Amino acid sequence: MPSRKIYAEYIAFGQSKYYVDSLSENTKRRLRQKVKRGEYLSLAPVGYINDSQNKTVVVDKKQAPVIRKAFELYAQGNQRLEDIGEFLAQHKLVSRTGKRIHISRATFILSNPFYAGLFRYAGEIYEGKHEPIIAKKLFDKVQEVLKQRGRPRHKSKIEPQVFCGLLRCVTCGMMITGEYGVKTQKLQISRTLYSPRKVRRADFLSASKSFFATRLGGLFEYAT
Repeated sequence: MPSRKIYAEYIAFGQSKYYVDSLSENTKRRLRQKVKRGEYLSLAPVGYINDSQNKTVVVDKKQAPVIRKAFELYAQGNQRLEDIGEFLAQHKLVSRTGKRIHISRATFILSNPFYAGLFRYAGEIYEGKHEPIIAKKLFDKVQEVLKQRGRPRHKSKIEPQVFCGLLRCVTCGMMITGEYGVKTQKLQISRTLYSPRKVRRADFLSASKSFFATRLGGLFEYAT
């Protein structure tokens, strides 16, 4: 009967799905066990070599000193990511595809805990069995520098701007104040926009009025 055939197919489909799900879960379980043992499951980063014979990751004796020096340079706080990329290029250290290491790749290297003996897996950090190239203290210092360099630099909102409290709009009679803003497109542009608003007089009214009179002509009049 058709109903029995459909029922048999449904049972077969359920068994197949159970088998696939079980196989997937067993695979994930084995991978988690390997990770907990400190075994790295992916391609080793620049500075290391995958030893296929022993199924381990070993230090690249030629590249490791260059990687270590790059961390030490950036930890000083006076080097840009462009400088690190240039340093790596000078020592002929390139990506696995043979391309020069640019800013994004330099950032990846400097933020990769693998070089300190750790590695990321499924959003978590694990201790690896591989030999670290740098000390954990050096790695943490580099992360601090990366974090500080990544913060946008802008003026304090309460910092007085030029013209504040010094000029008044001849059209509406309101005081001139400035707003600092940052606009990011292809380049990050910082600018101060001036508009007439009712604000308190700034501390620098003693600035040269003749200078502004010469530059701005009759557009504004001094606030008195």
